[in-house]
Amino acid sequence: MKRIGGRSWDELIDTRAPLERHIEIILQVCQACAFAHSRRVVHRDIKPDNVMIGDFGEVYLLDWGVARRLDDDTTNKLAGTPAYMAPEMARGQSDVRSDVFLLGASLHEAVTGEPRHRGAGMLETVAAAMRCDEPSYGPEVPEELAAILTRACARDPDARFQSVNALRDALLQFREQR
Repeated sequence: MKRIGGRSWDELIDTRAPLERHIEIILQVCQACAFAHSRRVVHRDIKPDNVMIGDFGEVYLLDWGVARRLDDDTTNKLAGTPAYMAPEMARGQSDVRSDVFLLGASLHEAVTGEPRHRGAGMLETVAAAMRCDEPSYGPEVPEELAAILTRACARDPDARFQSVNALRDALLQFREQR
């Protein structure tokens, strides 16, 4: 196994890095995720703590322990981290749109400082994930980015970006317009 040095994206979020840095990070995570999807693998646990920023700015998507092949129905059970999970994941279902949700939830935390779902304990957090209440974003989150995050984290998978590349394209367009 390759030894990776650096720090987690979670640590970078705590330092209040600029929005542009977080956009760069999520774009690179989208690339890694899109590659996995091209091989019919979903990650199912994308979150800032599973993204490593190397000493020279390289970005790694880590912890593929709950990843599964899309054609493997034997692993359809609760998996992932409740604070980020898509509603269908709480019911043991996932597909590429679940990873889109996880990417959106990770960027949500990067720009707001708060996880997408919260609860007093794990069960309450899973219940919050199942409800998937739409957050309201303050003036510190640009309106266009709030719309991207809202769509990426839509309760209904059909209302989300249908691929990681579609999410990535929206983020690239947002970045270019800034």
